[in-house]
Amino acid sequence: MNRKVYVGSNSKIKLAAVRAALSQVFPNLEFDVIGIEVESQVNFQPSNMKEILTGAKNRLEALQGHPLTGDASLFITIENGLIYKDGHFYDVGVVVVSDNHTSLVGTTEGVQIPESAVIEALHAGFDTTTYADVMAGKYGNHKIAKDPHLFLTGISRQAYLQTTIAEVLSANR
Repeated sequence: MNRKVYVGSNSKIKLAAVRAALSQVFPNLEFDVIGIEVESQVNFQPSNMKEILTGAKNRLEALQGHPLTGDASLFITIENGLIYKDGHFYDVGVVVVSDNHTSLVGTTEGVQIPESAVIEALHAGFDTTTYADVMAGKYGNHKIAKDPHLFLTGISRQAYLQTTIAEVLSANR
């Protein structure tokens, strides 16, 4: 019987990152990865590490309390947001992996974000607008909104998340 892993999102990028990380860390095990959309209860564009971590933990709590997740082997939640460090804005993701007894947290490598996109999103309101939405509009490419990392660095958001998820899963072995 396959182990069930519930992810607090229906994002194709997040689900693919979880599947790839599980295969990487546990190549001989079979998993059913199931996405369930749960609320982070933070701004659409979290703007500091505390808010990002709170969003990931809120997603975990909602996922663990969801009526369909009683057969879970693992829960994985992901929340991306902005931090400001050394005069620059960075997008970082917080990953929480829980087996219902222990929760481990990891953060992705930060991707530097153009300040102009952050300022424009701030003025529009972080409760409804992300820097990636601003960039997608500026460049006329809606794909940027889902994967700004690929646009900015040539490395997909999925790859950043997969690396961090695999690191957290490995620490939990």
